[in-house]
Amino acid sequence: MTPEGKIKSEIIKLLEKAGYYVIRNLQGSIMHRKNHPGISDLTVIKAGRVTWAEIKTPTGRHRPGQKDFRASIEHHQGEYVTWASVDDCIRWLYQNIGTKPAQEVAGSGMAGGATARPLAGS
Repeated sequence: MTPEGKIKSEIIKLLEKAGYYVIRNLQGSIMHRKNHPGISDLTVIKAGRVTWAEIKTPTGRHRPGQKDFRASIEHHQGEYVTWASVDDCIRWLYQNIGTKPAQEVAGSGMAGGATARPLAGS
């Protein structure tokens, strides 16, 4: 599994444990014919709130299609986030949803409390 794939898998487990409905947006040359180019890795839904989430490694960069997709979502007042670690997701849960990190990760083997890391090229 790629480093990005590992982060994505851990984030999906965390979000599902926290009660979110998580859609993994399939990508690839065949899927781009049906999906929007640059579509985020995940669509995250809970209590009527929809968030488009792109997963990157800490040194990952957005491709031009991903930047265009983000701009489209934000143009329509949608929520788009980029997470470069599980800790980024935990911070989002805490800051934007009001959920305490310890409650979200209890028993999951994932720890919170990291500091923010800027994403290269964003």
